[in-house]
Amino acid sequence: MKATIILEALNDCSKTTLQQLYGIFIKRSSLELISAVWDGTLGDVVQRSMKETESERLVELQLQLFLRMMDYVKIRPQNLMDAAHSEAVCQTLLHRCGIERIDQLLHFAEEEMLHVLEEQWPKLELVQRSKITEELHIEDAHWQAVATTYKQGIQQQGYRFMRSFIQTLTRFAPSLQWPICYLTVLPNETRYEQTAQQFLAYRFSNKQMKHEMLPDLIVQLVLPYVLNERARPVRHIESRWQNIIDLHTRLTRAANQLMETHREAEHQLNTFGDRLHACERKIILERGKQRQAWEQLVMQLMQTANVPLYEPYTTQITKLRGELQRLQMAKFTKRRTYSLAENVEMTSDRLTHHSKIIAVEQSIQEVFEQLADALLVSEIMYDEMQQLFYELATKEIAYLQQEIHRMEEAMIDRQKEMKAIIPNVHQLESQRFELENTYRLLYTFSD
Repeated sequence: MKATIILEALNDCSKTTLQQLYGIFIKRSSLELISAVWDGTLGDVVQRSMKETESERLVELQLQLFLRMMDYVKIRPQNLMDAAHSEAVCQTLLHRCGIERIDQLLHFAEEEMLHVLEEQWPKLELVQRSKITEELHIEDAHWQAVATTYKQGIQQQGYRFMRSFIQTLTRFAPSLQWPICYLTVLPNETRYEQTAQQFLAYRFSNKQMKHEMLPDLIVQLVLPYVLNERARPVRHIESRWQNIIDLHTRLTRAANQLMETHREAEHQLNTFGDRLHACERKIILERGKQRQAWEQLVMQLMQTANVPLYEPYTTQITKLRGELQRLQMAKFTKRRTYSLAENVEMTSDRLTHHSKIIAVEQSIQEVFEQLADALLVSEIMYDEMQQLFYELATKEIAYLQQEIHRMEEAMIDRQKEMKAIIPNVHQLESQRFELENTYRLLYTFSD
């Protein structure tokens, strides 16, 4: 038998049987199971577990049980749809149980069954032994004859004889105890009583107990399958697992793509920020060029005698220059005296006169500055070089300001985009976390 018979048997397992195994192997702890055995309520405990899983889909229970088997022995299945991979996974599962072939495991189970029954055979009533041997066509009521008949029957008829053998013994001797691994092939009404005492052979540590029970679980799955001589069933577990992997992969990729988009937007935001600061620094430099051209033009205007005709500035400058010339030509003819009052008055007059000159000079400079401003934005040529420098700087500033406005709008768009991405990423990660929490072995498939 190929190791994949484990998956085949699990795919073929009925929901009732699967619920029983799921309850024992997953839902209930070792302490609960052992306590139930001592109290004689193992059947009630398992039935309660079955009710808790009543609403679960059969394929979900099958998959969860298979993944738990993998998890206990640290096997991480991937593409179970690949025949070679599923074979390797099931083979590794056998190796971790200390078995090379599934036939060996079934053989060990048979040997354990014969050993357990041999211990109980002398305790059966004579009439029970007689009916059993008669049913099996055995003349000698000694156990050795029964064991020999069983082995011969298996060699000749295979597992068909095991089915009739089990049916005969359980019908005439329902009090017989059987190994736990035969639970799924015993009558429903007595299977818990006939296997309960065997639970006491296991340790109380939950993980250790479940790990030790793994070979028994495999036999519990495989025996009904081989006894009923089923054809190879549909690969429900493999398909279900593949769908889950595909969903997990899509969620992971979608989240990664959104995060990549977020990183790109963040990078663009930083790039825009750098470019924006560079434009602002360049605007400062261009404003410096404007200032320099303006100052040069003002200086030339103030030094020239022929002021360009540009009203009202030309008239104002001519008038102010005349006023300045008049003030500069005014002289104080009154001589100093020894009168303190007269000297104070004369000093005050001189200071007032000087202040008027300074005020007129400042007014002239202000008008020249206004004239420079007007010339720089007009089409009148005066100092073509300075006006050209100013014009180029002005155009560059306008371009840079447009660039800043464009980048500010782009930054707002990127910020909105980044803000919109985060909830979607959280939703995808929440869905992925929920999937990984349900199927703990999924994390090995994260991109």
